[in-house]
Amino acid sequence: MADVTHHAPGANFIGAGDRYGIKQSTPVTFLADAATAAVPAQFADQCYVDRILHEGGAVRGVLARIVGANGVNEYQLVVRAPIVVVSCGSLNSPALLLRSGLPNANGQIGKNLRLHPVAGLGGIMPQDAPEVAMWRGAPMTTVSNVVAAGPTGDGYGAKIEVPLAHPGVATSAVPYVSGYGFKDSFLNYPRLVPLIVLTRDKGSGEVRIDKTGAPRLYYPLSDHDRKSMMDGLDKAARIVAAAGCERLLSGQFRDLQDLPRDGPAREAALEKIIAEMRRVGFPDFKVP
Repeated sequence: MADVTHHAPGANFIGAGDRYGIKQSTPVTFLADAATAAVPAQFADQCYVDRILHEGGAVRGVLARIVGANGVNEYQLVVRAPIVVVSCGSLNSPALLLRSGLPNANGQIGKNLRLHPVAGLGGIMPQDAPEVAMWRGAPMTTVSNVVAAGPTGDGYGAKIEVPLAHPGVATSAVPYVSGYGFKDSFLNYPRLVPLIVLTRDKGSGEVRIDKTGAPRLYYPLSDHDRKSMMDGLDKAARIVAAAGCERLLSGQFRDLQDLPRDGPAREAALEKIIAEMRRVGFPDFKVP
C-alpha cells in the first residue's frame, strides 16, 4: 500500500476488497500492465474453463463457457492456442488439469496440497487503554518469527501476524451462546488485539474432482502441524498478556477468559489458560 494510515481511502474495508486500488493487487499491477501493453491482452469476464484441449501430447487451447452481456445467456468459448498458462489457484488448477484428462502417469496431479492452516487468538484491552480499532489502516503490518523454526527446528513452523477485519466480518468469529452474551462480547471489539498463527504445513492434502468436475478437498491436519500451530497460540497468548489485556478469546473456549490485573495471580491464570488450550487442541469437526 502506498498509504498505510487509516486515513487512506477505503482502508477501513481493505480486508474485504480493494475498490480504491490502494493495494498492489493483481488488478492494478499485472492485469493493468497486460491491458496497456503494446498488444493489449483480451479479457473474458464470467468465463468458466471446462478443460484444456490437447492432442498427441501437445496443447491445442481451452474449451470454456462464458456468460453473455445480458448476464443470463451462456455461450461456448473455444480458444485455440499453442501455449496455455494454468493459473487458477491451488484448488482449481489441479481440478482443471484432472478434468482435462491430461497424462498423469505418476498420479501427482492434485497431490501435495498445502493450505497454511491458521488459528486465531485475541486479547481484550482494559477500558482505560487506547482504542485498538483493528479495522483501521493497513493489514498485516506486524509479524513475529518466534515460532518460525517449528517444533523440530526444520523451518516448518508458523508466523504470528496481526490481521485486519471489518467488524461485520469479525462477527462470524465471535462465540455465540446467547444474544446478550454475543452483544456483550462484541462491544469489546474496538479494544480487541487480534493475532493469527499462520502455519507452514509440513503435512499435505489432495485435490480431487467429483462427478461434476468440481474440486473436492482432502486435507488431514498432521500431528506436526497441530503442535506447530499450538506452539504459536501459546506465544500469541503470552504476547497479548504482556501487552496488558484483561481477557483472552480463543477457539478452545466458549467464553472469554479473564486475566487478573497484576501479580502472581495473573501469571497463574495465564498458565492455566494455555494448559487448557493445549489440552483441547484442535479437534476435528468439533467445537468446545
